[in-house]
Amino acid sequence: MRKSLTTAASFALVLAVTSSAATAAPALNRCWGEIRSQLNQLETPEGTNGGAGGQHSRSTTAANINGGFASDDNGFGITFNVKEDGGNAGRTGVGNVSVGAPHFGVHGNAANGQHAVNNSNDPDSGLGFANILDPVSGQFLAPGETNGNLQCSLTDETP
Repeated sequence: MRKSLTTAASFALVLAVTSSAATAAPALNRCWGEIRSQLNQLETPEGTNGGAGGQHSRSTTAANINGGFASDDNGFGITFNVKEDGGNAGRTGVGNVSVGAPHFGVHGNAANGQHAVNNSNDPDSGLGFANILDPVSGQFLAPGETNGNLQCSLTDETP
């Protein structure tokens, strides 16, 4: 029951984030760099300062062994680079993950930036998946809990 309620809330969140982020590609591209840099600096569950970007992008197989976002028990059920019957895991990559639901990015048109903005955690609006799910471990966060600050203003000028 909790998972279906969370899924419904997540879908509503996606609609709010993607509709509010209809912005120019340069701003989204800048946000990809800023948010990814912030993610890379987060503490990991093992207590290391930094390295969270690698845990966020690990394959499901590696996350099941060593911890990471896409483990089989990920709160949203997100897994990727899972071995097929022939043993090929392939490489999904952020560009492909960002096309279609839930990010609705378009290849070559700042899909990575849209992915980053959707996965941020804006404390003012409450938008962003990182307000619900830990971007490093993939586990649900308690209300009001966060794992770091993942933010980028879409209205700020590129430095």
